[in-house]
Amino acid sequence: YMGILEMIKEKVKITIAGKIYDPFLEQCKEILKRIQQKDPGVIGEIKPFFQIEWREYFRTIKSKFGGQFVTHADGPLIYINESEYIGGPYAFLRWAGIHYSIKDSTNFIYYKNRCCKTLMQVTINNPSRAFCFMNIKYGAQQTVPVIYELYLDVAPLTCKNFIALCEGYEKKKGKLIGYTGTEINRVVPQAFVQGGNIVRGKNNSIYGGKFPDETFVLSHDRVGLLGMAKQCDSPHSNECQFYITLAAPLKFMDKRYVIFGRVVQGFRIFKILEKQVISEKKLPEKCRITDSGLYEHKKKRVKKPITSYDYTSKKIKKERFDTETEEEIENSSKTLGPENKPIPDASLLQKNYKRRDYQLLLVHTHD
Repeated sequence: YMGILEMIKEKVKITIAGKIYDPFLEQCKEILKRIQQKDPGVIGEIKPFFQIEWREYFRTIKSKFGGQFVTHADGPLIYINESEYIGGPYAFLRWAGIHYSIKDSTNFIYYKNRCCKTLMQVTINNPSRAFCFMNIKYGAQQTVPVIYELYLDVAPLTCKNFIALCEGYEKKKGKLIGYTGTEINRVVPQAFVQGGNIVRGKNNSIYGGKFPDETFVLSHDRVGLLGMAKQCDSPHSNECQFYITLAAPLKFMDKRYVIFGRVVQGFRIFKILEKQVISEKKLPEKCRITDSGLYEHKKKRVKKPITSYDYTSKKIKKERFDTETEEEIENSSKTLGPENKPIPDASLLQKNYKRRDYQLLLVHTHD
């Protein structure tokens, strides 16, 4: 017990790193908040990442510290005083229980909905960014949702064209032009994948054809960057085709191609295509964009049972809301936290979003 007391008296810095769309990260943040309420001397550091950033950070941490960090799973990573490994959410909860007598019986729905609120703040309430999605299907494999973050403050004209093609815009004679139904038609291993070839030889941009290179301010210094492909590698020949980088750096592409965004989720589908081309020399099956558009959240009514996870008993439990309107749900579903006190911002539990949009950022947390 003396050792535990000495540890509590020492200055402790707790670092929590994980994917921004992972509800387990929200749970760890709540545990850290309760620790700081009991001991204001504890320093907390939260590091939320999108998918590709998380992969790079995770790889760096493993190579830097080694040991137990190497065997860590893909969920949130918690360590103290810069290098002392704690583990994932379960290990962190046990550690907090031993050293600070903290328990967490909060319904996991709360963390899922808080995660949605965080995503809304990042994706919708940022005027310098826009987010688009593409549902990509390769052969008989499951459709993979890909999310792009567009840099409106860097290349607004290029972003506007990409958004219009994702949503589809009406051309002459009522024909709808867009990325839906097109293919990922080119894969260059250790370089990039390319897609968006709508109609060969036709004017497919919202500007009536080719439009000029907007900026070369960004370099090809990381994987997952989104840029505009060109016709015959000619200057100022941007139209509709785009590429995503598979390796970095790609200095031969700097000052020649316009970067206007990045992939924030779903990058694994492009690595799958790269591996297929390396082993088969070509794509044996077609890779098609089945749906695309501007990413946004929409509310929906609760009609189905909601499954949650009880961390205390480690059992799956189901709760059904018999009412469907938000007002009735607000009056009927009261979720209690520790010591039978209502969870702060419990109204978040009543917020539900369009299924497709909700899954786009919460599906496959192991990505």
